[in-house]
Amino acid sequence: MIKDSSLVVITLTNVLHHLKSPIAFLNRAAAKLKPGGKVIATEPFFSVLSTIIFKHLYHEPVDFRISEPELGDVKGPLGSANIALPWLVFSEIPNGGSV
Repeated sequence: MIKDSSLVVITLTNVLHHLKSPIAFLNRAAAKLKPGGKVIATEPFFSVLSTIIFKHLYHEPVDFRISEPELGDVKGPLGSANIALPWLVFSEIPNGGSV
């Protein structure tokens, strides 16, 4: 078990869009960070071109119509995804603030 306030940085690569509750995860992760610690996440970026690719050519679903940024149906480790989740999580934060 990782102690609260014990980490300087947590890095994630293409993880948030696979989590059932990414906001709950980020809140729990924040408790593990020392003051001034950071969560660094790399996730798919939505642009005009990438949106077309993600919606029509990519194997993981993109659904912006969900009412909150959570996965409703989880099929197992990495078996479920919504590439829109990180965008939905961070677009809801006013003025670029943090979770």
